[in-house]
Amino acid sequence: MKLIYSRDSNKNKSLPILFLTHKEYLSITGEIKWKKIRKLIFFHEFLKLKIFSLLNQLLIKTFNNKSIINSIKIVHWGVTLDEPIPYIKRYSDVHLLDKKSSQKANKLYGFPLALSMTSKDFEPENSFLEFYEDSFKWDLITVSHNSRRKCLDDCLYIIRKVLDKKPDLKSLLIINTPSKSYRKNTFSSSVNFLKIYDELFNYKERQQIVLIRISDEMGLEGVSPSFIKWSMFNSKIFLFASKKEGSAKVLTEAQNSNCKILARKGLKGGSYDNLKKSLFFTWSKPEEAASKILKILKKTNSIKIRNRNRNKYRYINIFSIKKLEKFLKERNLMPNDHTLYRGDFEFANRWLPAHLEVRKSRGVTSDIDNPIKLWSYLRSLKN
Repeated sequence: MKLIYSRDSNKNKSLPILFLTHKEYLSITGEIKWKKIRKLIFFHEFLKLKIFSLLNQLLIKTFNNKSIINSIKIVHWGVTLDEPIPYIKRYSDVHLLDKKSSQKANKLYGFPLALSMTSKDFEPENSFLEFYEDSFKWDLITVSHNSRRKCLDDCLYIIRKVLDKKPDLKSLLIINTPSKSYRKNTFSSSVNFLKIYDELFNYKERQQIVLIRISDEMGLEGVSPSFIKWSMFNSKIFLFASKKEGSAKVLTEAQNSNCKILARKGLKGGSYDNLKKSLFFTWSKPEEAASKILKILKKTNSIKIRNRNRNKYRYINIFSIKKLEKFLKERNLMPNDHTLYRGDFEFANRWLPAHLEVRKSRGVTSDIDNPIKLWSYLRSLKN
C-alpha cells in the first residue's frame, strides 16, 4: 500500500491515490471469493482475514480525516476470476485486471470500473538491457560456504556500508544455506547471515543485493561450475572475508575471471601467494573494505562505462502510466491539471503499483495486510 499520487504542480498533498495489492484488498474489505470447499479446508485463514477486515475498517473509521476519506483508492487485483470482481464503492474506485476480467466487470456494472492492465504492463521493453553481457557486470560478488571462518556477516556489513554511499550498487552472493535439516548454528557453520541479510536490506534493496541460496546438502554443487564461472566473469570485484583457509581455490578462479580481489589482510597460508598485484587488494576493517570498494568501482566505471548512454527511466513504462492517468481523468477521479509522478512507478515491474516501505520486512513484500501494519501506515499519514 502506498500513498502514491499525492502531488500536483505545487507539491500539494490534498489528493492522494491509494494503491492496494490483492492481499491488502482482501484484508481491508473481507471480500474473499473462495469456493466453499476451500473455506472449509483453510477455515483458519478465512476467519483470520474476516477478523482483520473488521479491525482494519474500524481503524479507518478511527482515522476518519479528510486526507483518507477523500483519497482515491485503486485496487490492483492481478488475477483472473471466474466470478465478477466485487465493487465496494468505499474501497475500490478502479480495478486493474486482465483483459477478460476487465470486460466482464465493466459489462456487469455498466461503467468502466476496471482497466485492462497488469503488473507487467508497467515494465518497458528495454528494462533488461542493462543485463546484456557486453554492458552488465555485478559490482560485487561473493561465492562461499556458510562456514564460520568465511565470516559472511562481515561481507554483509561491508555491502551495507557501500550501498549507503552508492545506492545503485549491484551485488551477487552465491552461498549454500540451510534446508529443513540444517537450520541451526553449529560449531563449524553459521546461519546468522540469513537473519542479518533480511535486517540490513529492505525489499527494494534485495533486488540489487541478490542472495542465491544453494542447498546445504549439495554445498556449492547446487549450481553448475560453469554458472559460478559465468557469474564471476560478469563481476567487477570479488569480496573475500575469510579468516582461515588452507588454499582458497576460489581466489584463483576470481583472478582468472579478471575480478579485482578484495581480501582480509593477514590470512595465514598460501592463498594469496600467486595473485597478481594489479588485481589484489586487502582490508583490515569493514570500513576500510567499503572505502576500497568504492574507489575500485569508481575507477573501473570511469573506464568501462564512460560513454554508455543509460536510460534514466529504464524501469518505467511511461505509456502505461499515461494510460492509467487518462483512465482516472475520464472517470473524474483525478483533476485534469494533475499528473502521475513517474518516480513512484520506478519499480512497478517488481511490485505493482507500489508498496510503502513502512519498515524493513523479513517478508517478500511490504504489504499492509494486517491491522498492526495499517495502524502504522495511517499514523504516518497523520504525521
